[in-house]
Amino acid sequence: SPASDFLAAMGAGFGDLHGRTTDEVLRLIVEYFKVRNMSLRDAFKLLDTDGSNFISWDEFRRGVSLCLEGTGMVLSEEALGAVFKQYDVNHDLKISIDELDAAFRPYGFGADYDAFYARDRPPSPGAVVRRYVTTERSVARALPDEVIARVAAAMVRNAVRPEDLFRKADVDGNRRLSYMELEKLMKSFQPDLSRTECDAIFRRFDRDSSGFVDIDEFSRAMREADGTSLAAVEDTMGIIGNRMRERGYTMVEAFRAFDRTVDNYLSWDEWERALRVLAPELSSAAAKAVWSRFNTNGDNYISIDEFREFFEVSLARRAPVARPPGAPGGVPIYTPPPAEEPWQTSILDTVRDVLLRNRGGMTTAEVFRRLDISNSNSLTFEEFKRMVTTAYAGALDQRQLESLFWKVNTSRSGSINLSEFTRRFG
Repeated sequence: SPASDFLAAMGAGFGDLHGRTTDEVLRLIVEYFKVRNMSLRDAFKLLDTDGSNFISWDEFRRGVSLCLEGTGMVLSEEALGAVFKQYDVNHDLKISIDELDAAFRPYGFGADYDAFYARDRPPSPGAVVRRYVTTERSVARALPDEVIARVAAAMVRNAVRPEDLFRKADVDGNRRLSYMELEKLMKSFQPDLSRTECDAIFRRFDRDSSGFVDIDEFSRAMREADGTSLAAVEDTMGIIGNRMRERGYTMVEAFRAFDRTVDNYLSWDEWERALRVLAPELSSAAAKAVWSRFNTNGDNYISIDEFREFFEVSLARRAPVARPPGAPGGVPIYTPPPAEEPWQTSILDTVRDVLLRNRGGMTTAEVFRRLDISNSNSLTFEEFKRMVTTAYAGALDQRQLESLFWKVNTSRSGSINLSEFTRRFG
């Protein structure tokens, strides 16, 4: 490959390191991660953008450029190659986490350093400390609000009015919606809704706790969700997400690059600067609309958690329009997942219950990321097998495990995405 040819042809010299030694450049790179309160694994994941569990030459070159941004140092290809060789101990033209650990350890940043990660260490000097106060009550309220807003946005894209939807969903014509009627309607716009989300949504609609939802309750909830605004914001975020991918940025890389004060938050000025770089054609109104959507707790800062939640959850679970060809609008087609056999339901419900009991305040998306050991943004069969056999005490053979896997992987893609995981285990 061009990269291997280049590195093989390069001598042992240091190249243009701006008067610094390779050792000093390594220290600058380590300092970049330390000042951001990142662990060794965080640093590795930041550099390993394709999730291959190795850092390639291209990933290393892009990552080091990010680390040295703002230092005034721009290294030549030859100089970067010299630094790469310091990491690549076995000369296979890729860096493993063990090689990264060996390179960082002399500078006090290796596997042992992970014990001091983020919440256990003070912030970097001059960083502004901000903390979220998140109660169970606020989380319980945010869940249905977020899901209803997503459904409302999908309704906007389908050009459907709440009143018309209510009449279509009211199958028995008694001018009120039962739990089953509302669930079927919501899932036609957001097929991956979990049982927990469906329960929370119904409670939010059923304001008088009558066990039914009348047209006034339904229309009020949909108006408050403001689907028009969210649809516009999601479209804007789609543009920003595409620009990040075009530049080869992961979500974390993009956030770190624009966090100029290194406090793990973006101020309005930092956010505005980021959009000028990524999407200069966006209007100020669009930038402010996205800012308001991110800034969920009203502290006028975007945290990395708020940033990640929107990108990885809201956009990942954005429901596609699914209606008959040629139809200008209306209720999308909902295809329920394949029916489960009783033994399958029993095992998958057990896994869900174990995950819910042991999530420790984590969101469904965070649980999914923990289970996604390969960092592929999906669960492979082996990762699914590990989850099931850990949560379920009974003996399962390969045929049973494969049967369970395909019940969850309804898209038949061969790996379970966030939507499929949320629908069954959320």
